Amino acid sequence: MTQPDYEETLPIPQIPKQYLGLLGNLPDIDPSFTAKSFWRFQELYGDIYEVDLINRKVVVLSNYELISDVLDDNRYEKVIAGALEHLRPFVKDALFTAYPGEPVSLPYFFEYPADSTRTGT
Repeated sequence: MTQPDYEETLPIPQIPKQYLGLLGNLPDIDPSFTAKSFWRFQELYGDIYEVDLINRKVVVLSNYELISDVLDDNRYEKVIAGALEHLRPFVKDALFTAYPGEPVSLPYFFEYPADSTRTGT
């Protein structure tokens, strides 16, 4: 995995806040047609921008290439440390506690349908 060149990175554009910033960017979002507001943000700020929703910052990706890049499993590796490391003895190789490359075991309730006649023995 290659490390990004931080000299070439740019800050993510932040939509300016209104009304002293108390409501973040909520006044900029039309509640009757939310998608139109985000399309307008894309036109003004580009394919990646940050929205403040009452002190909760959300980074918005509005481009298929950016989204597929962020979701590319081959570029990132999951780290099992801290609390997840302590959970492993109890939940074994579950979705969030399996080491990279380790097969994930599904919980019992995913393996059998709710109306299954299996008794668990």
